[in-house]
Amino acid sequence: MKHALMIALVLLFSACKIETQKSTQTESASQALRDNQIALEADVNNSEEIARFKEELERKQAENPDQIFEVVSKEVSSGSVILSGLKDDHLYKNKNFYIFIGLGSTEKDQTIQKTDWDAIYYIMNYVSKLKFRVMINVQATSEHLRLAASDEETSVILWSSHGNKKAFYDYNGKAVPFDVFKGKSKNFYQLVLSSCEGRIALDNNYFKDGLKTWAWSGLTNSTELKQFLVSDKWSAQDGAILSTPKNNVTCTAAGTKYALMKASTRSEFYGYTFESLNDCNARIQTMKNNKICSRGDEGIRRVDINTLNLSNETYATFEECMN
Repeated sequence: MKHALMIALVLLFSACKIETQKSTQTESASQALRDNQIALEADVNNSEEIARFKEELERKQAENPDQIFEVVSKEVSSGSVILSGLKDDHLYKNKNFYIFIGLGSTEKDQTIQKTDWDAIYYIMNYVSKLKFRVMINVQATSEHLRLAASDEETSVILWSSHGNKKAFYDYNGKAVPFDVFKGKSKNFYQLVLSSCEGRIALDNNYFKDGLKTWAWSGLTNSTELKQFLVSDKWSAQDGAILSTPKNNVTCTAAGTKYALMKASTRSEFYGYTFESLNDCNARIQTMKNNKICSRGDEGIRRVDINTLNLSNETYATFEECMN
C-alpha cells in the first residue's frame, strides 16, 4: 500500500471577496465551492512524481493566483483509489488546515521554495492523515490569510515566509498587517508561523487573542518546521478546547499530552501536563472557589485561575491543597 496526494483546485477565495455563487448564507466559504475540483495524484515516495506535481500546482497557481487549492490524501493500491469521495466529512473531522507560502517571486525566493518543496509536500501528506482538509496557496497574500482566519471551517493555519523582528511578509513583499487576525473565527485556534524572528514580531506587534501560536525567535527554515511538526512537542490540537470549560478553564493538547488552559485566551497554560484527557478533565472537576491544584516537579501546588499564579506553598495531597 502506498500513499498518494490528490490535489483539487477549489475556487474558494478571491483576493477581494469570497466567491459563493452556489452558497447559502449559512454555508462557509470552504463548503460553497467544494464541487469545483481538478484532481492530480503523486506518489509521496517518487521524487519525479513530486516534481511533476509541484510544477502542475505552480502552473495552476500562476494562472489562478487568488485561489486556494484543496489537497486530499488518498491511499492507492495497484493504481486504484480505495478511499472514496472528496465529500466524506468524516475524513475531515478536524476541519481545515491552511498552508500559506508567502515567499516572493524573485529568482532567489523561488530557488528557496524549490529547496523547501519536499518538506512542504511531506507536511501536506502528514497533516492529511490527521483528518484535516488541507488547503494551500503558494502565492499567499495578506488577504488570503485574513479570509482564511475568518472562515468558520478553519482550525489551523501554517504561514511560511520571510520575516524579521517587526513583521512577516507576503508573496508581494508587503508586511502582513498587525490586525490580520482581529476578525478571526472562534473556531480558528492555532497558528504556526514559520518565518525568521516570527516569535518576536508576533509578541510585539500582532493581535493574537484567542490563538495558540508557534513561532521561532531566530532564523528558521522548512527543515526545522518539518522536524517540529512530526515531533512530540507539537499537536494539531494544541489550543483546541477539548472539554467543556469550567470557570474559564478547559483541557487542550500539549504535544503528545494534555494540559489545563484558559479557554478565553487559549494561550495560557497551568504548567503541568497529563497523560490522558480523562486525567486532565478530572483535575478540572476538583476546582473550588476559583482555585485548582496541580502536581508538578516541585509537588502539588495551588493555582489561582484568575491570575494564573502558582502558590509558593506545596501540599502533600490534593485534598490538603483544596482545603
